Amino acid sequence: MSKLSTIRRILLTGTAILGATGTAVLALETSSSAVNPVPVVRTCTATGTIYFGGTATTTTWTLNASGSCNVATFPVQPTETVTLTGTGTSGGLGTCTGTLPVATNLDLTTDVNYTNTVTGKVIHDPSTLSLPITTFPITSPFIKAGTIGSGAGTVFIHIFAGCGNNGGKPSAQFVWTEDDDQ
Repeated sequence: MSKLSTIRRILLTGTAILGATGTAVLALETSSSAVNPVPVVRTCTATGTIYFGGTATTTTWTLNASGSCNVATFPVQPTETVTLTGTGTSGGLGTCTGTLPVATNLDLTTDVNYTNTVTGKVIHDPSTLSLPITTFPITSPFIKAGTIGSGAGTVFIHIFAGCGNNGGKPSAQFVWTEDDDQ
């Protein structure tokens, strides 16, 4: 068997596999989209500010962040910009308030807006970021429950596990992944 016929055989086999796969994906998309749409998964990162106040037993949080989300679905969607603003409370700040080694009852009410970078379409998603126990000041994991989807993430406070930012070091990074029920 010649080298040329082996290459042809490989190319024909590869083309047949790609054609069959593409047909199967297209059939799956057209048959399932009416009944069960292809899921949309967002992976988002937003940076901004977070301020704390209140007492040793009830801490208030004020946050403002912006960033981007990668949207994983079929067909491929463009990147979205995201803004996140909100306020809420927690039971102290863990070791920072001397009450417990963890912060308790994190409950943040947020407005999350996703903007499609191609069409300009804005999706408004009022959400709650919450968790009964967080490991502040190392990081504060949360469950995101929104009107269009839910997921999980964490807030990294960029004050090197320090306590109290007094407005001088309010930097924070929010990272989360969620499904979109739209």
